[in-house]
Amino acid sequence: PHLERFTIRDGVIRPLYSGDAKGAASDLQDLLQTAYQGHPAHHFGLISGSHGVGNGGLAGEDGKISMSEFGNAIRGSLKGSGHDHLDLIQFDACLMAQNGVLESLKGLTDHIVASQRRTTFTHYEDSQKDLVYMDGQDIIDPLKTLLEDPKIDANELGESIIKHESDKPRNHTGTTSLTHFNMSAYTGFRSALNQLGDDLLKAARDQKNADALEKVTKDVEFVEGSGFTNPYKRDLIDFVKGVQKAIKEGRITDSDGQLDKDCRQVLKASKPLIESFTRHFEGDGHQNGLNIFLPDPEIYANAKDDNPLFYHLKGAKDTILGISKEKLDEQGWSEIRQQLISDAVQIEEKCKHTGVHEKADDILKACTSLNSIAYNDRNKISQATEKLLKSLEALETNPVFKALQRQMIEDAVNEIYANEMQPGCDGWRRFLCAWRQRIDQYEREN
Repeated sequence: PHLERFTIRDGVIRPLYSGDAKGAASDLQDLLQTAYQGHPAHHFGLISGSHGVGNGGLAGEDGKISMSEFGNAIRGSLKGSGHDHLDLIQFDACLMAQNGVLESLKGLTDHIVASQRRTTFTHYEDSQKDLVYMDGQDIIDPLKTLLEDPKIDANELGESIIKHESDKPRNHTGTTSLTHFNMSAYTGFRSALNQLGDDLLKAARDQKNADALEKVTKDVEFVEGSGFTNPYKRDLIDFVKGVQKAIKEGRITDSDGQLDKDCRQVLKASKPLIESFTRHFEGDGHQNGLNIFLPDPEIYANAKDDNPLFYHLKGAKDTILGISKEKLDEQGWSEIRQQLISDAVQIEEKCKHTGVHEKADDILKACTSLNSIAYNDRNKISQATEKLLKSLEALETNPVFKALQRQMIEDAVNEIYANEMQPGCDGWRRFLCAWRQRIDQYEREN
């Protein structure tokens, strides 16, 4: 990808660099070093606009970057700069208000502004200035506030960002939630979350407690936007309150009161950490500003739904079954053929170097051969697609194909765990590792 870098000074945009991108981590480090060296200041902030997946990191035109890489890029940029941290980092991206993101940036910034939910971009044009603005969160208004009063500190700027967002109409596009984290409170919060994780692990060794914890988990709704791959992010505070409720109702045994104490401590420690939080839609009542990775057995079912083999094979079957219900014209038949070929290409690609590649290749050839059938020859269409449907069903039940599909689903779940737990804190990580054993056992039994 091509990279361009600019500076804005006294209302004038000036080019600084134009060339090839080196990759997300290197480009981020270079940007920050350019700022330190070319524009000395007492305070620095960073706005990162990209796709976000929370603990799993960020992605943009110059590739993906894990939270570990993101943190290391900032750390590397600070060497020799005369600074040891940034004052504020704002993530104009989806789902970055998650505990692992905070863990990755501890000691590197005083404040973080991030969305707990999905962020969609706003697009508007200024014809007089020949500019197109695109942002998910409101970046321009808080920057105006900063330009009008350059002496405000990072905490005041963070609060300004939240205020500008909360003043938006409830049906506006962009982000539907935004959290301002005060990282000076993170160490205490981290300790509380670790302790909760360790004591949840002890409690879950009892089958009754484990069953109750699974019910609590399922009662906490997935955060909107976390279902792009598999839904697995939940609101921490809603979960902790659910645990407290289960203890109070006797569904979770807490003989010495330690687990309830842990819950109260996490809630207490989260208050100074979550400096402020705003949300826009009525349905967000159970979201309080901070996500955690907390899967349940449905993670495997969702991995199956997202599996390319399952998705494209089901898509091809559904397309064939829908043909009889349609009144075909030339364009409609062309679109159907293209869709079947597209699905078949994906199936064939995923089956390469396996024992079912020949069968998948035959399906692709059969889909391609449909191009020779005219849209008004319904008998030939019926015969060819009926034969194709039987081939798809035979592939679907083939043991080698099913084993391949299972392995792909397992790999997808492993990748989710690897991404989500990479920046986790120890006690919470230990609980999640043990919790996965229960989820995996459920999957094997079902």
